[in-house]
Formats: sequence, C-alpha cells, structure tokens
Amino acid sequence: MKLKEKFLRIDTCTIGKYTFDCHVIYIDYGHLRGEVWLANDELGLLSIYKKATATEGSFELKLDGYEKIKLDD
Repeated sequence: MKLKEKFLRIDTCTIGKYTFDCHVIYIDYGHLRGEVWLANDELGLLSIYKKATATEGSFELKLDGYEKIKLDD
C-alpha cells in the first residue's frame, strides 16, 4: 500500500521545559488515516503526537515526557 502524505502546517508543542517546532502532516496509509506531529531533536525525528483512525477505530497518542540525560563516557 502506498503512503500518501500532505504537509498541513508548522506548529509548536511544549513538553515540560522543552518547546518543539513540529511539522504537522496528514497521512493516509489506507487502513490508517490521521494527523502526525513530528519534531527534530539532536538524534533526529521524534513523534510528538498522533490522532488517527485505523481499522481498530480512532485513537490519540501523546508524548507526555521528554528528558535529556547526560551519559558518562
């Protein structure tokens, strides 16, 4: 199945003390349709929020915590 996507807007999302500029994208993957919020951090893309309808029904996923921990080398 081919993924169809459409850029909707850039929006901000704050999780704790961190604020992210998110790309808000509409996706349609046949059995899954909805809105995805993607942000970038030092490691790459990060999924912040999803609101979609799948074969099993509607759902909403939210990232509710984000913490940077310095690792000892």
